Amino acid sequence: EFNFFQNWYPIFPLEDLEINKPQSFTLLGQRLVIWKGEKQKKYQVFLDLCPHRLAPLSEGRIDEETGNLMCSYHGWQFNEKGICTCIPQAENQELVVKNQHNFAVKVFPTREENDLLWVWADANTPDLAEKKPLPLSPQIDKEKGFVWSSMVRDLEYDWQTFIENVADPSHVPFAHHGLQGNRKQAQPMAIEIVKSSVNLIEAQVSRLFTTTITFEPPSRLEYAIGFGDKGQQLGLITYCIPIEPGKCRIVAQFARNFAYSLHKITPRWWEHIKTRNAVLDGDMILLHQQERFLQQKLAGENWKNSYKMPTKADRLVIEFRRWFDIYCEGKLPWEKVGFSNFEN
Repeated sequence: EFNFFQNWYPIFPLEDLEINKPQSFTLLGQRLVIWKGEKQKKYQVFLDLCPHRLAPLSEGRIDEETGNLMCSYHGWQFNEKGICTCIPQAENQELVVKNQHNFAVKVFPTREENDLLWVWADANTPDLAEKKPLPLSPQIDKEKGFVWSSMVRDLEYDWQTFIENVADPSHVPFAHHGLQGNRKQAQPMAIEIVKSSVNLIEAQVSRLFTTTITFEPPSRLEYAIGFGDKGQQLGLITYCIPIEPGKCRIVAQFARNFAYSLHKITPRWWEHIKTRNAVLDGDMILLHQQERFLQQKLAGENWKNSYKMPTKADRLVIEFRRWFDIYCEGKLPWEKVGFSNFEN
C-alpha cells in the first residue's frame, strides 16, 4: 500500500510567503498553519488548532517580544517546537511549565529547497522524514544552466483528476488551443512506458522533440523536452498536492537552459496573467465535470469500462490508473482524516 502521508509535499513557493503573517493551508485533509517570525530561521508548520479551545492559529499573530506564535482567541503562545510557553490566564508560570508538552501543538517537519517550502504530511514520523529525500527536479539546477519561475494555485478538482490530466499531453492542442497548441495541427502521439514501479513511472513521447514524462508519486509530474542540436531543454515541473476530496493544489516550476535574457526581463506577474492561469482555466470546467461523471460511473463499474482509450496517446493515463488501483486501491486515504466514503 502506498502511504500518502509519509511523503514530502511542496506547498508554497517561498517568495509567496510573508514573515510575521501566519497562513493556513490544508494538506490531505489536515488544516495547517504556516508561520515564521523575524527570530526564526525557517518557516514552521503546525496543525492549525490551538489546544485550548481549538481556535485556528492561522488567525493568530507573531508576538513582537517573544517571536512565538500567539493564538488570537486567548493569547496562548507556542514556540517553533510547538511547545506552549505562555498562558495569560494562568495563576502562575508553574502551571505552564508542568504542562508545556501536554499543551503542545502538533508540529510537521519542514524543509526549504529549490525555492519551495516542503512539508512532511505525517507529524508522527519526523525520523522517517529526515531519511527520505525530497522529490526534487533535476531541471531546477543553476549549475546545469537552468533558470525557472514558480507559481501556485488551488484547483476545484481532485488529485487523481489532476495527475490524469497532466499525464495526457494529447489534450493540449484542443483544451489549450491558442495558448499552448493548435487544434488544426494535432497529430497522433505515441507514448511508450519505459519504467513502472510503486515509486516511479517514466514515459517517452515520440514526436519532433524528445520528451520524457516522469511521475514520482505522490506529487511530482514532470516534462523534460529536448530540442535543437545544442542541448536546449524546456521543463515543466508540476507538483500536485491533495487538499481534500475534489480539491488540489498545483505548485509548478517552469525551467529552461536557454533564453536567459528573456527570463530576466519577464515579470513573474506577467507570466501569471498572460499564460499560467489561462492554461489552467482552459480545461477547468472539463475536468471538474469529468470528475463528477466518472464518480457516478464508478458506482456501478470500474474505469476500464467507463473510459474508452484505444490509442497510444492514452498509455500514460492507463499506466497511472493501474498504479492507482494496485498500490492505492483506487482511492486516496480520506477516511483516515475523517472524510466518509460518500464524500470520497
